[in-house]
Amino acid sequence: ADEVKPLKTKKLEEIHAVSVGWIDNDICNISETIKFLCGQNIFVHIFLSNKMMLKKVPYLKELKKIYPNYLIIKTGVFGDELKNEISKYHLGISPHQTHETYEKLHYKSSYYANCSSNRVVDFISYDLVNLTSKKYIYTNHIINKFGGKKIFYEDFFLYKDNLKKIIKSKYDNNKDNNKYQKNKNFFNDELKSLKLLNFIKSNFKNNLPV
Repeated sequence: ADEVKPLKTKKLEEIHAVSVGWIDNDICNISETIKFLCGQNIFVHIFLSNKMMLKKVPYLKELKKIYPNYLIIKTGVFGDELKNEISKYHLGISPHQTHETYEKLHYKSSYYANCSSNRVVDFISYDLVNLTSKKYIYTNHIINKFGGKKIFYEDFFLYKDNLKKIIKSKYDNNKDNNKYQKNKNFFNDELKSLKLLNFIKSNFKNNLPV
């Protein structure tokens, strides 16, 4: 497989956003997010696990008709191929553009506040700006801890004319960039495998086959 590494320098002539994983018509609806991004000439890449999801998320086809040049929908892209794709982009979309329904979720509201998802780690790992919410306590802790970049949904829709400029400015923060460079190996798959192998060798060497 191709080697996958976070890019040291992002090309910022064009801005690209990306969504991976689950989206739907309910709490994981990102239709307004797509409209807002495409409306400012920002490319939006949607990676779906299979074509059946297009039937479950009908607004994608409708928005594709409106923004044929800026909305890109792909299915069946996984593993290193997916990682190499998203590493080129700038803004990672988490699918919670509205939060007024959280109070109706009871225990789930605590779940969303105190848990996170793999996509957030992918976005940090490949130096994307995480589009998140101030209500995501643990997610934001992870982003801050590893020098990741973020824009809050609570502010996102206020950037009606200057969203590209805001995203580009996130790559000018030397403090966060230095912190990211220091911690990026935490997400390196090869390094993690070597650490695990060394741990097994050092702790279970008497039980390993010769």
